[in-house]
Amino acid sequence: MTLHPGRVIVENVRIGFLTDPGVVRAENQDALFIPDPSQVDTRKKGVLVAVADGMGGCAGGSLASCTAVECLSRYYEEPGMENMLDLGVMFRVEAAHFRLQELAKERPQLKGMGTTLTAVLVVNGSLEFFHVGDSRAYLLRQGCLEQVTDDHTLVARWARAGTLSNNRRGIGKNVLTRALGVGLRLEVDRRSRSLAGGDRILLASDGLHCVAEGAELTEILGRKQPPWEASRQLVELARDKGGPDNITAVVIDVTASPE
Repeated sequence: MTLHPGRVIVENVRIGFLTDPGVVRAENQDALFIPDPSQVDTRKKGVLVAVADGMGGCAGGSLASCTAVECLSRYYEEPGMENMLDLGVMFRVEAAHFRLQELAKERPQLKGMGTTLTAVLVVNGSLEFFHVGDSRAYLLRQGCLEQVTDDHTLVARWARAGTLSNNRRGIGKNVLTRALGVGLRLEVDRRSRSLAGGDRILLASDGLHCVAEGAELTEILGRKQPPWEASRQLVELARDKGGPDNITAVVIDVTASPE
């Protein structure tokens, strides 16, 4: 099977991306947002990229992830946000959350529908991360790979509290403690990193990071190759390891800070 990743170049940012249903599942409920270069002014709005992994059955999962990224895409349509870009992104994330809740009320069969959302905004010498769920953001800098986001799952919660047992691993691995569209109160993790030329960012759904070891991610991301080639190799790695879930990899290279 030949995989064909997408590629986008916006000034100093190069993006390679690929999403795949995996080996086991027939439908892909992952969705991603990649900006249209013709609509992006990096000095005013930066470069916003996101991955979403839907949940809630066949119809609900796909609808949730696609709705989330569609809502997020309107960030570039919002006027007058140039001096508070992080708030502009947060506004769109919250809009996605409430839109999903509206859809579930309108269509009872969608009750419980939700999605993860992990996004990064490359702007003004910084990387701004926005995160809900168990998709992940990683930062590769000078050969060292950092997982920027924390998983919002029962297993991760128990691990942080020091109460994770072998029995608990099996029952809480895929249980989300936060998701867009679920619950009245939305909590979004926000992280910021100063931008350095040569930074490489990976956004990954759990279909990738649940089967790939950190050393394997580091090895592929550390190769001197374009981000679209890296995204293809990451998806192939997950498929070679059984591909039990949908797989999405977005690799973002920042060649230098914009002048």
